[in-house]
Amino acid sequence: MLLNQSGERASSRDASKPVRLRLIDEDSFNHFGEMAFVDNRSDRSTGTVRSCAIFDNSECLLTPGMFAHLQAIASGEYEAVLIPDTAVQTDQRKKFVWVAVGGVAERRTVELGPLHEGLCIVRSGLSDQDQLITTGTPFIRPGAAIAAAQSDPIHLAASLAT
Repeated sequence: MLLNQSGERASSRDASKPVRLRLIDEDSFNHFGEMAFVDNRSDRSTGTVRSCAIFDNSECLLTPGMFAHLQAIASGEYEAVLIPDTAVQTDQRKKFVWVAVGGVAERRTVELGPLHEGLCIVRSGLSDQDQLITTGTPFIRPGAAIAAAQSDPIHLAASLAT
């Protein structure tokens, strides 16, 4: 749940919001600042939203015209199930994954969140005790016998049993 919806953070009108910045050549969000302004509309041609954030620039690291990634902190820390994006499949309506239940393939519909370090955050539909099938997924059908190559929860590499 977002911090403003749960009442854990004051309204944007009353307090500034924390943000983190990562420069194009950096791997992590190491620069911390505060959001000063967010426009109430997006540019239809680019999909961008104008905003202004204030950062300490005492080291003169940030210069006009630089490109960077900005991360707005909207939720608190929480435990999440992370899965490789390659394990996720899509039908015409929903995203789903295959799990091994008692040596048999079972389809699970999942609700996904954003990517985190190359892995999908699973909001619902999968627990940390499920054995996710990560390889051979295009060839799996419901009820197919699965020969597990690894038995760790959530990281099961499997193939169809012959």
